[in-house]
Amino acid sequence: MEMGEEHRVRMDMEELRRLTSMAKRPRVLSLLSHSLRKLGAELSRATAAAGMRAATRAAAPALDYRNFITLGSFSWDQDDKEIRIYLFLEGAEQPKVETRFSTLSVDIKFYYMKGSNYEFIVPILNKEIVPDKCNIVVTHPKVVITLSKASKQNWSDLHFKEDEKNQDAIPLACCRPKDERRIQVRRLRSHLQIGS
Repeated sequence: MEMGEEHRVRMDMEELRRLTSMAKRPRVLSLLSHSLRKLGAELSRATAAAGMRAATRAAAPALDYRNFITLGSFSWDQDDKEIRIYLFLEGAEQPKVETRFSTLSVDIKFYYMKGSNYEFIVPILNKEIVPDKCNIVVTHPKVVITLSKASKQNWSDLHFKEDEKNQDAIPLACCRPKDERRIQVRRLRSHLQIGS
């Protein structure tokens, strides 16, 4: 029995108890009591089975794909066409890598390397890239991420540095939802301060 199904059975039992307390006729009371006992037995069997499944899962730990260690140590260089980011990560393998490139962000996840998951994220890049031309090459233990520049401008930094005078320069459509909210709040605060 799944969580939603278990919840439904508990709600049915609660309603049957309310109906039993309101019923006056013996036949109706008997029918309600029988249904209540039947649902109670079904729920106890399902709970026991869920306990057995949980014990089995505890014996064989599953990989947790939700927890990531953020990689903050990297180096990078550039020419007029590309940015290259260098990471050093023991146990990195190409099949265990998930990449997401957008015009203004990079999100790379490395799954289960020596018992841990790692991620390298640049939520807002300094300038735009061409996501279709970006790639990643893993040669143990070095990881090289190549970003194709949208324009041949020189980048002063990999990360976007917010300019107080020009906060509207970031196109929100290219940001992750969390970053988008942060940028919108900063813009709102700056507009409120200007208007005061």
